Amino acid sequence: MKRILTLSFLLSTSLYMVAQTPKWYKKARKAQVAVIAYDAKGEIHQGQGFYTNADGLFVSSYDLVKGANKVTLITTDNKTATAQRLAGANCLYNVAKLQSDATKTPYNPSATAPVMKGDVLYVMPLSTQKDATPKRDTVVGVEQFEGTYAYYRLTDTTDERLEGCPVMNEEGQTVGILQISGQGDKRAAYVLSLNYAEALAVRALDYNNADLRAIHLPMALPADESQASSFLYLVSTQHPDYLTHAADFINRFPQSPVGYIQQAEAQIARCDYEAATQTYSQALKAKTGKDDELHYALSKAIYGACINKVDARPESWTLDKALEEARAANSANPSPIYTSMEGFCHYAMEHYAEALTAFSSLSTTNLRSAEYFNYCAECKKKLDAPREEILALQDSAIATFTRPYTQEAAPYFILRAQTLIAMDRHRDAVKDYNEYGHIMSRSLTDHFYYQRYQLQLKCRYYEAALSDIRQARLLKADNPLYHAEEAAVCYRCGLFDEAIIACREAIRLDPEFADPYRLYGMSLKQQGKNKEAKTQLQKAADLGDEVAKKLLSE
Repeated sequence: MKRILTLSFLLSTSLYMVAQTPKWYKKARKAQVAVIAYDAKGEIHQGQGFYTNADGLFVSSYDLVKGANKVTLITTDNKTATAQRLAGANCLYNVAKLQSDATKTPYNPSATAPVMKGDVLYVMPLSTQKDATPKRDTVVGVEQFEGTYAYYRLTDTTDERLEGCPVMNEEGQTVGILQISGQGDKRAAYVLSLNYAEALAVRALDYNNADLRAIHLPMALPADESQASSFLYLVSTQHPDYLTHAADFINRFPQSPVGYIQQAEAQIARCDYEAATQTYSQALKAKTGKDDELHYALSKAIYGACINKVDARPESWTLDKALEEARAANSANPSPIYTSMEGFCHYAMEHYAEALTAFSSLSTTNLRSAEYFNYCAECKKKLDAPREEILALQDSAIATFTRPYTQEAAPYFILRAQTLIAMDRHRDAVKDYNEYGHIMSRSLTDHFYYQRYQLQLKCRYYEAALSDIRQARLLKADNPLYHAEEAAVCYRCGLFDEAIIACREAIRLDPEFADPYRLYGMSLKQQGKNKEAKTQLQKAADLGDEVAKKLLSE
């Protein structure tokens, strides 16, 4: 009788367990994974996660993978996979989405109906617990956040090890990811809706997102081509993951030239010129329909390597090759920017007539600018053209700007001033220096003041010259030349006491500098101090100053 009762009890218990285990349970278990995260220090963190699609995408808690540089997954049937990309993360809501290298992964569809208070949900057990059953619970609260997402509060406390497990509805659809709040034995269970985790994504501006950067895996590119392209442009080509990002872009958008160009530029940044050459070759074979952009990018790369005299560049990377690629770009799709590249190549090869033709043609295009007028002027110089023609081009360069002038215009005033100086138009040159000084007033150097000082002297603007040489001396007080030049202007202006002070400082800085001794003696002589003057003139003469020797012989 006792044996019959025991069998009856076991049978009723077994039937109860079957009744408590949903029919979809075994299938749902296959989507679960144990997540093992390794950080840079070699520490291991273990937790739970689950696949959300058939392509190896999975979610887990953010805290589990934060700081990880390697993440491994183990399924309930002991299959392993490795996380390859970070597809999204948010530390505030403690959820991360990652892409693994697994394929044809089992997953459970996300819930279609909204979860309401009083609904029954099932918390899946640990993926490592072979004979466990889901924990049945009831929703006691629904909290909305960010408009369309929700948190579901359950009735019971739960084991903290279950954090990251999927939570299912009675139809076997995934409602969300289990999260735990509180401490000790009072760990309340919450469910973050799966649609929030699914909406996580990497966007163009997310390269500097702190949450994403805290997980040390390459970020997945944005799904949109425009966003992905922007992401590539915003990340430094020297970043360790850059080649990975570029390769991902090529795989996803093989008909876009962007990925090939960015990959090649990253390879060039690493001095891998052979790989860059192969990338451009691969791109041209891919028939992107944008061969002009590829030829132009290759031309720029070769030109840059030649101009910078990069030793590691291939033998085939010559200025002739750069010009050939620029011409190929122009042939494929005529454009002013490609013509400008031809001009740069010709200029670097000292083909000044051809460069002048190329740059001159840009004056009627959307590239009309001071830069190209100046290149035309430089070509004219190299061809020994009349200075009037050079000046006319420099006038055109400045005419592309409007008042008030910005710093971009400043260099062109100095360039024009140099031509005016060569034409002995010193007063006009001073005007250009003054304009430059007005534009760059907050960043003028001693060299600028010294140059303008010399011009002021030629124009006999002695007061202005004295002001400039004093400003140069203030900016670089340890330069004996500036003190000597100040003394010379003071002497011309009859400021003999000030000239003597400047001479003394120049001599202190450089006792072997003859000029200040001569100026010192000349200033003393003007004050009637002939004996002292002779002493200083003799010192200048001893240092080889011919003028001082002549003054002593008079």
